Amino acid sequence: MNHYKRLGVELYDTESTIRTKYYRLAKQYHPDKCNGDKHKCEEFKLISEVIFFIIISNLIYAIAGFFTLFGFRSKVERILYRRSR
Repeated sequence: MNHYKRLGVELYDTESTIRTKYYRLAKQYHPDKCNGDKHKCEEFKLISEVIFFIIISNLIYAIAGFFTLFGFRSKVERILYRRSR
């Protein structure tokens, strides 16, 4: 599943754009507003998982970039390679 397409954003969109799109979708599919519609409640759960994945993956790559600056490139590449398998 492409998490960015699920939110309707592109890979290189800014954090504020991604956050805005998430808030709009979360407001639309929130369980308090869906009046018991199970499909919308499941969609809300999925959107929440997607935004969590995007935030964590961006954090991991930011940390990897930080360590690469200080000469730990080989260790970072091994970690990211292991993670992507």
